[in-house]
Amino acid sequence: ISPGRITSNDDDELILDTGSGQFGFELAGGTLQKGNLDLSIPGTGEIDIDFNIPDLSLGSYSPIGGNVRVDIHDLGSLGPIVPLFDSLKGAVNMDVRLSGILADPAFTGQASMTNGEFAIAASGSTFSEINLSGNVSDMDRSDLKGTFRAGEGSGTITTIIYFEDLLSPVIELTLKGDSLTIVDVPELN
Repeated sequence: ISPGRITSNDDDELILDTGSGQFGFELAGGTLQKGNLDLSIPGTGEIDIDFNIPDLSLGSYSPIGGNVRVDIHDLGSLGPIVPLFDSLKGAVNMDVRLSGILADPAFTGQASMTNGEFAIAASGSTFSEINLSGNVSDMDRSDLKGTFRAGEGSGTITTIIYFEDLLSPVIELTLKGDSLTIVDVPELN
């Protein structure tokens, strides 16, 4: 894959520059045996996906296997992909094993965020020093726990991400702490 750009369908606005990468697959006897997608994101990190489908003749019930590794050391570059946040920082690492069937893939492994920060200008919300780690289970969910700061306060965070529908994950977030500034809009005082 040559270096390129990911843009918005609506207005060709640049979302992300990509570096060179690789997309490949191996066919044997007319059957897809294995494949890979490696994508670098300059100044940001990389995504490495390796998969195998030893018997595609079963259609959506075909068994799958593989690994997904994500190493993003600068979330700020991905800000346009997550327009909810006005500012986004930190690093994300994920190492997950892929199994199950095409119709219902299962993921197991670990995920973490270090030195995370995000801000939402409309609410005056800024969460910093976010450090989360946890497991991704084959029950279509990820459980992450860690710490964060909000204003002068600090607290703990528990996140459960349900990804039964990979394109529409459901997130449960629990924040606990002392002296937290969650909303800071001076006009409302």
